[in-house]
Amino acid sequence: MIKLQPKVSVVIPTYNYAHFIRETIESVINQNFKDYEIIVIDDGSTDNTREILQPYFDRIYYVYQNNQGLSEARNHGIRLAKGKWVIFLDADDFFLPNILTELVGVFEAQPSLGLVICGWHMTNEQGKIISTVELWKGLPKLDLEAWVQWRPLLPSATLFRKDWLEQVGGFQTEAFPAEDIDCVLRMVVQGCQSDWLRKAGVCYRQHGKTITQNTPRQAQAFERLYDRFFARADLPISVRQLENSTRYNSLIWTAWRLYHTGRFEEMGQYFRKSLNYTVNTPASIISSWIEFLVTNCSSYGYELDVYSLTQSPVWQELMIYTLSWKKPRVSIIIPAYNAGQYIQQSLDSIFNQTYSDYEVIVVDDGSTDNTSKVLESYRERIRYVYQENQGVSEARNHGLYLARGELIALLDADDWFLPHKLEEQVAIFDTQPFLAIVNSGFRIINEYNEVIRDVEWWHSISELTEQTWLLYKPVLPSAMMFRREWLQKVGGFDSRLTAGEDIDIVLRMVALGCKATWLPKVTACYRIHQSSATLRNTPKQARCTEKMLDNFFAQSNLPESMRALECQSRYQTLVWIAWLLYHTGYLPEMAEYLHKSLDYTSDSWAKTISDWITSFANNTKGFGYDFDSYALTQSQEWKWILSKIGIET
Repeated sequence: MIKLQPKVSVVIPTYNYAHFIRETIESVINQNFKDYEIIVIDDGSTDNTREILQPYFDRIYYVYQNNQGLSEARNHGIRLAKGKWVIFLDADDFFLPNILTELVGVFEAQPSLGLVICGWHMTNEQGKIISTVELWKGLPKLDLEAWVQWRPLLPSATLFRKDWLEQVGGFQTEAFPAEDIDCVLRMVVQGCQSDWLRKAGVCYRQHGKTITQNTPRQAQAFERLYDRFFARADLPISVRQLENSTRYNSLIWTAWRLYHTGRFEEMGQYFRKSLNYTVNTPASIISSWIEFLVTNCSSYGYELDVYSLTQSPVWQELMIYTLSWKKPRVSIIIPAYNAGQYIQQSLDSIFNQTYSDYEVIVVDDGSTDNTSKVLESYRERIRYVYQENQGVSEARNHGLYLARGELIALLDADDWFLPHKLEEQVAIFDTQPFLAIVNSGFRIINEYNEVIRDVEWWHSISELTEQTWLLYKPVLPSAMMFRREWLQKVGGFDSRLTAGEDIDIVLRMVALGCKATWLPKVTACYRIHQSSATLRNTPKQARCTEKMLDNFFAQSNLPESMRALECQSRYQTLVWIAWLLYHTGYLPEMAEYLHKSLDYTSDSWAKTISDWITSFANNTKGFGYDFDSYALTQSQEWKWILSKIGIET
């Protein structure tokens, strides 16, 4: 008898599993929990599945559909399900007695849950238990971090709240064969809570079809899954920081599956690929590989033949490669947004460096131009990641989470390095290991690669001290190199800031006591063009830069030596903002910021006005333009600001 309003819907997708499905159905019928319905979605079987199921037609809801794949079969089941909870029992698996009672019991004890998962027995084709999987012993808490990094999921062992499945749109066909973890990750990111039933309740049968011949396809599916997942803008920092370890775990899991199915050459390739996602030593990496193989072989009921493995040509070649492998010294991070016009020159400047111990990470921040296409020919030499548009701070932070180098070089996608940049900055770090920043000069160029001028701040700022950082802010990321641990110590770039984020992170490092020095050479080319961040939406930049200083000086633990410089720092910054507004045609806003600067200086009006004009002249000439002091002083906005300080014009 089919129930009209069951509590649990047991959805069984099947494709040519006539040999097993009778035992699957019987395992549901024999449950002591009876408030269920059974929905069998036959996904175009060509064997005698229907014939096997006919005796059960009064107890199951049988639906035949043209072959559309596992995801669509499960989604069909969700649409038909009338239960509050849904479990997807694969047609070759089977329940242990009483498991539905106990899974429902966890939900009733914790009504806020969206899914409950139990352990399972691995069995052979005949149903004999090989091993028992009790993942809660290593993962007692099923939070987002656990789901992302370890994927502790077996659909046959998982009871879902139906409304959560509907909320995320069920299973995505294009995610196959990673559609199950894809669905769960989308649920958990949206706030779905989960917990364990700490006992085995399902038998997960291993046979010719489940020992997949599509392991590389599955690996590619997980790679696409993680590409989409880590591109999301709503991930907490704790999860973003797991990307390297998550991809590493996924790759060595694939390597084990390939070993398990006798595909040793491909196994070696995936172990090699995993090296791109770890900072461990070769010895610890090899040890972790062996341990992983031993554990997984044991879970499948056999012992790893360590001797045969280590004597194989594939393994010995892998060992030679791994023992000579080392992580890169420098990680170069390029945030890119609609950078197709310039990024090729940026990358070529890296590959023409006299220093070669580096990795290149390009974070595409949601570009809508041809950036991705331009980068296709570089994919073997760079690590390319795409994320939803989140701004330059989040793009740089994403790169930092992926970086393996001890040192970090930031390169904007429209700038480029001069040939000795990396070599000479690394050399300074080698001789002064206490340093956190090596700064240098840069060459301003226009969109046609024409040189405007060289900026060599060290002539006027001989030492990089608290005072010089705060007052003059000599920051251009493309001309600098950082020690990674210091960038991490201050929590990376502040994604709330859309301008001044580079100055902000340096000031926060300096406040914690970081040391910096000059490489007194020009090492990078800084391009000024109409799409430059420096020249875009300057009123918004002005407000953001003010906010940056407000946040910085609001810190309760700021050293008194820096707090004493607040007025001078704010004055210098407000005058610079006023010049930028003048340069980009926002004269009323320019006047407002000059007026604000008066609150932070005790100089006479004559000295202050002279300082404004000198600053405007120096900044304008510094960007390669002629300064028209007469036009400035005759403008209505200039006359307005003079009237505010009591000067008749």
